[in-house]
Amino acid sequence: MILLRKAYEWWGEALGDGRKPLPSNIAYVDIQDGQFIGCEPERKLVTWDEVLQERRERQIIELEHKRFSDKIEIKPCFIWVFDNGSIFPCGGWWCYILAHKNDWALNFRNERKDLQLKVMQMFPCGVFPLLENFENWMITFQKNYPVKRKRKREGMVKAWAKICNGRLLNIMKNASDEKT
Repeated sequence: MILLRKAYEWWGEALGDGRKPLPSNIAYVDIQDGQFIGCEPERKLVTWDEVLQERRERQIIELEHKRFSDKIEIKPCFIWVFDNGSIFPCGGWWCYILAHKNDWALNFRNERKDLQLKVMQMFPCGVFPLLENFENWMITFQKNYPVKRKRKREGMVKAWAKICNGRLLNIMKNASDEKT
C-alpha cells in the first residue's frame, strides 16, 4: 500500500501513534504487509530523487522505442492541390499529402523534389514531369480532379503513403505498388 506523505502524517495524527512529520524530500511511504500475522508491516520511505530517477528511466525507454522503431506502415492518403489565393507570402499553389493524423507539403521549401516528380508521373495531366513544370501540373491536376469544397480552385485524388515514424517515405497509386 502506498501512502503519500500528507496522508501518512494525517493517519499518524488520527491514530495517535506519535508519528513525526516526514522530511520534505520524501514523496511517499510504501507499506509492505507483514508475511505473518501480528508482524509489523515494513515501511519504505521513497524520496523524490528515486521517483524522478524512475520517471527518467521510463521516459528514456519510451523515447528509444519511439525513435528507433522502424515500423513501416502503408496508409491511405489524399493528394490535395489547391490555390491559396492570398497576396501574403503563403499565397499560390500548394500540394499536400493528407493522411490520418499526418500531412506533408510537397512544395514547401522544395524539400521533397523526388516526391514531386513521383506524383507528376503517377497522375500525368498532359504536363511533362519536370520540377520546373510542377506549378503548371498542379493547375491541370486541379482541373482534372476537381473537388467541391470551400476553396474555388482545388483538386484531390486518393493514393497510398508509405510512412515510417511520421516521415513520408513514398507515395503509391495502389497499396500493392510496394516497389514503386
